[in-house]
Order: sequence, then structure tokens, then C-alpha cells
Amino acid sequence: MSSTDDPIFGLIERHRSLAANFAAINQGKEDAEKKSEAEEQADSEMTDAAVELCDTPPATIGGAVALARYVIDHIDASGGVAWGFPDYLVNDDESDENSRSYEYFILKAIADTLDRLAAEQQRAA
Repeated sequence: MSSTDDPIFGLIERHRSLAANFAAINQGKEDAEKKSEAEEQADSEMTDAAVELCDTPPATIGGAVALARYVIDHIDASGGVAWGFPDYLVNDDESDENSRSYEYFILKAIADTLDRLAAEQQRAA
């Protein structure tokens, strides 16, 4: 499977584009100002894209690395805050009491990918 077959690359680019759009809309705005309708829409789209990143295990090792690097770079670029990702998410199979940070779900997606690829490699050997 090539990296072009891995949907995580498209999801990363979608989030990156939406984050750039959000930043452009928000440029020069004071935090205390009320969000405009355009800003609300951009924020919502960016958060939805982040949830997709959290819910989609990469299909390739390259995709797992790209996802990890993207989140690291995004956290660095946003001064450690990682705007554009929800503070907490809940696994559909669990109650709200078991909410986790988006980082948990990103790490889980990467670990699941690595587990699957290691098992495939073991079976092939």
C-alpha cells in the first residue's frame, strides 16, 4: 500500500487548510472580541476535521509518522495550545465520564496502526 492510499494525508491537509483559514479570519483580533459568524463557521469546520483525524487510524507507517509530526508541529506553531482540536473527546462506546484529550485519540490511532502493521509483518515472516 502506498502513501497515496492512506486517507490520513488528505485529512491532515484538510485540517491544515482549515487552520490557515481560521488564522486568517482571526488575524489581529483580540481574544475578548465576540466571534464573527465566519469565525464560528471556520472554528466548527476545523474542529470537525480534527475529530476526523482522531477517529481515523493511518493506513501506513508513513501516515502514522505524518500524523504524529503534524500534531507536534501544530502544537509548536500554536504556542502549546493546539487550537483547532477539541479539548476532550468521548469514545462512542463509552460514557462522558471517560472523556480523553485529543492527544489520547491521536496516540491510540498511531498505536493501532503500528500494532496492525507489526502483526501483518509477523504473519508474512
